[in-house]
Amino acid sequence: MIADDKHWEAPHVMLIDFGMAKSFNGTRAGGTPGYMPPEFWQYQLWTPKGDMFALAVTFWGIYNFRQGGPFQVQDCPPFPRIQQATINNPMDCSKFPPGLREVVQRMATKDFRKRPTAKEALADRYFATLSTHEESGPVDSGMLQNLIKAGSRTSAQNLIAMEIAESKNLGQMKTMNKLFRQLDTDDDGTVAKDEAAQILKQSGISAASCDKLLENLMGSDGKISYSEFMAKMISSQGTLSSETLSAAFTSIDKDHSGTLSRSEIQALLSEKHLGKIMEGQSADELIKEMDINGDGVITFAEFRTAMLGGNSHHANKGHGFAVGDKVEYYSASYGKWVPCEVTAVKRSGHVQISCKPGAWIAPQQQGQMLRKAGGGKGGYA
Repeated sequence: MIADDKHWEAPHVMLIDFGMAKSFNGTRAGGTPGYMPPEFWQYQLWTPKGDMFALAVTFWGIYNFRQGGPFQVQDCPPFPRIQQATINNPMDCSKFPPGLREVVQRMATKDFRKRPTAKEALADRYFATLSTHEESGPVDSGMLQNLIKAGSRTSAQNLIAMEIAESKNLGQMKTMNKLFRQLDTDDDGTVAKDEAAQILKQSGISAASCDKLLENLMGSDGKISYSEFMAKMISSQGTLSSETLSAAFTSIDKDHSGTLSRSEIQALLSEKHLGKIMEGQSADELIKEMDINGDGVITFAEFRTAMLGGNSHHANKGHGFAVGDKVEYYSASYGKWVPCEVTAVKRSGHVQISCKPGAWIAPQQQGQMLRKAGGGKGGYA
């Protein structure tokens, strides 16, 4: 399918399930007439090359503005006319552009043994040139700024963004997808630190800033998957509507109480398997990060503030800590203050410290957890 209706000059095509692949009534195998390959009609045979035939039919429908493909004729079960058309009629590829025309003709070959595999079709000069042309362009400056923001987002913001991403068609996010493909230079579905560093440095980001950005963005293993990347990029957007946030809040609020409890946050963490993107934070830590008034539950206002920022009782007080400050962090595990250093500070007052890399400490936590070196007061105490 085409991911959206806004980029016809360079459409983003996605292959999806065509529907039920097999009927279980015991009388016949089934699929979508018009898309099923000849060998299926003749021998009840479906191999991966049958998918290539179905994809060729999909391409034909796009370029001919006709749903159902060239073999779709008026018929009824068991579809003998569609069967004969699929087996005998050639596919007219005259409306395809040069290059694509030849690839699709091979994909639609009646003898499945002569069709290219998916790998062979993708390696065709037409697709290789198309991909290289799009991905070799400059990195979008707006997306680059959002990427920089994404590297400084809190675990709570990433959690909310992942929930939002679950309900969105990620294929429609054209500029985000393009940035991912530009950074994923070996096309393995993940972006590694060395891949991203090369592209970002070419875009004018200093080596030191690039290393810090990628460390925050990717975590200790130096990689980020597509879904994690898209969630963090969504988290960096400052234009998420109240409706989008409300839908995400409602989906988490299983008991419809109007607040998010620890058990609901824990259930979300368990369902989404978000160990990596949550940077090891527990449900209790996420509650503390979002819970402005300290009552142990998250209202929608607190949820929205956690995602977008806003006026909280700390928001306009200025930073109590600065990068490079020598501080002490109270470790509940060891029952003592641990010397460390402030490594990052956000405008909201959230800070990161060297002994908890990747974790943001919210302003409301700092009075109990953080203090200046030598026993001084915390940043907002």
